Amino acid sequence: GCYAVDSPVSGGDVGARDGALALLAGGDEAVVSWLAPLFAHLGRPTYMGPPGSGQSSKIANQIAVAGAVVGASEALAFANAAGLDAPLFLDAVSKGAAGSRVMDIFGERMLRREFASGGSVKYIIKDLGMALETEEGPEGAKALPGAAMFQQMFSAMAANGDGDLSLQGLITVVERLNGIRK
Repeated sequence: GCYAVDSPVSGGDVGARDGALALLAGGDEAVVSWLAPLFAHLGRPTYMGPPGSGQSSKIANQIAVAGAVVGASEALAFANAAGLDAPLFLDAVSKGAAGSRVMDIFGERMLRREFASGGSVKYIIKDLGMALETEEGPEGAKALPGAAMFQQMFSAMAANGDGDLSLQGLITVVERLNGIRK
């Protein structure tokens, strides 16, 4: 009479506060459907497949989020170094192909130098490590050079003593690498 599902979430502190998390549920589909009314209080549940599919979805999500945060960090560091009006730049590009939820949430926090809000960088380091160690799927995704580079960049952030800061703090790593800012 006991059931289990794996259902990690995505959406960070903003999604949690607003009840707008993406719930990535793996397990028995009937059990996930049965839990949907409970999950709905947290956000939008999506059935991802058999047991383990929720966790695999979360890892894939973290690869995409990490890449977007790296891109936003580099873009804003470059814009600042080029003497651009960074808020104007962020507003302009967020309406084009570079625009994303990551750019909206984390880009604004980068501009405000607000590095404490959100999840700790140590968790994305862990998640990217899981991606690099896994052999899931029929073929197994064994070559993830972007994920490896992203993990190294976030690990550099932790090595700088900033492991408890949120993802948007990555801009400080890019700035240090380039001798920009503090």
